[in-house]
Amino acid sequence: PTTVEWLATGREKRSTAGNRMKSMLANEEPDSDLELLFAEDDNDEGFSDVDDAGSDVQMDSSSDDEDDQQQGDDLDGEKELEKQAREKKLASRKRKAQEAIPAKFRKKVRIEQAAAPAPRPKKKSERTSWLPSATDMPIRASLRQTTMLSKEQLHQQMKEREAKRLKQVAIMEKKAQKLEASKKPPMTQAERLAEAALVEKRNAKSLNRWEVAEKAREEERLAKLAALNNRTLKGPVVTYWSGIGEWEHHLKHVGRTQILFGRRMDRLAKPAPRPVCVITAHPARYRDPETGLPYFNAYAYREIQRLRRGEYKWSSLLGAW
Repeated sequence: PTTVEWLATGREKRSTAGNRMKSMLANEEPDSDLELLFAEDDNDEGFSDVDDAGSDVQMDSSSDDEDDQQQGDDLDGEKELEKQAREKKLASRKRKAQEAIPAKFRKKVRIEQAAAPAPRPKKKSERTSWLPSATDMPIRASLRQTTMLSKEQLHQQMKEREAKRLKQVAIMEKKAQKLEASKKPPMTQAERLAEAALVEKRNAKSLNRWEVAEKAREEERLAKLAALNNRTLKGPVVTYWSGIGEWEHHLKHVGRTQILFGRRMDRLAKPAPRPVCVITAHPARYRDPETGLPYFNAYAYREIQRLRRGEYKWSSLLGAW
């Protein structure tokens, strides 16, 4: 089976590993302080020297007792001084060790206070007014002038809002009473029939007026059409006439459009005679744009161009080119 290497054992060592331990060891005092810290107190209440007590009882000389008592007092004073020095060193040692620990790792003393039960919020139906009661009146919680002024302003605003609310409620009630008073009582059957008769009469009058107006509009329209059809023109008249046309399922033939001045014509004027080719004497189909001479075909056109270029000479004897 393949061995699995764990991430905790196989990862590389951090570059900052052990920095905190090094700082704590650097701030550590010599071992003598530790010995003083854990040294036993000779003047302990639970400690008693049985041999010394026996020797004291066996002593008979009063002078020796006084000397021993004086030496004991001196020894107690020295021990008290040593004890105070040890306590002072121990307190200094603890303070230095606490300062060496980073602030975020230090233990903080927390005093847990019993949380007061939160008051039950009132329902909307229970709130008769948003104006605070006498017990809820603002009290001077601070001696600062700005705080006192802001609280007074807030209380004044609450009073104004309450007055505005009461005024709005009064207006709404007055409007509701007015609306209730304006409602008509239900109509009886006789009143309904009488109102229906009045409505019928008004509708009949309106319908008659509409019929009369519509008839007048129709008469006016017919009069305009009659005037348009029977109109006569006075003075000079220019008439466009296309002649008589022939119609067989479609327009087959129509005469030439002419303009007539002053008199009516039943027949069109005769058309102008067709020009004759100057070369072949046939009815001309075309006209030279430069000379204006009519010609019949391409041969006649070439001859006209040769005459323009001077390739032919005029014979006065023959009277021809």
